[in-house]
Amino acid sequence: MLVAAARRAPKIQQLRLVNASLNERIRYRHDTHPSGDHWSTARETLSRSAGDCEDYVIAKLQALKALGVPERDLFMTIGHGGSASSVHAVLVARTDDRFFVLDNRTNELIPHEQYGGFYPMITFGARSSWIHGYARGKTPAAVRAINIALQSNGMLQPGNGAESAGLRPIRR
Repeated sequence: MLVAAARRAPKIQQLRLVNASLNERIRYRHDTHPSGDHWSTARETLSRSAGDCEDYVIAKLQALKALGVPERDLFMTIGHGGSASSVHAVLVARTDDRFFVLDNRTNELIPHEQYGGFYPMITFGARSSWIHGYARGKTPAAVRAINIALQSNGMLQPGNGAESAGLRPIRR
């Protein structure tokens, strides 16, 4: 129903409609999956009408793909959400050479340059992934702590984490 309503709208309107509609339809709920953090499909999330931040991102991504938005223009970004020990995921969508953030905490589309208080750590795209870096001495304390935890789990190689400058591809 959402896809049918948005099919003929301009791309920017599709982003607004999908963001607001799914934010209204899904209520936030911490993941309680026995194995830890479970990334649900849109169908799973919508059947429960609940999910955590990456479940919102996946549902929005799948809805926008169904509308014909190219995968190359959609990115899941995970980062530090600004408050103590807060990891958050958002969908970043490109349209007309601009990037917009679709966040489950607001129905507004936010131009990426105005999205404050969020420190990206990793971005997944259709064809590539990035680890975001910060200048030495400028990395937020919470991002350093998360980086240390990821390194201890073997998910990041030393030197390719939040302390390194620039973007580094993830080796798969």
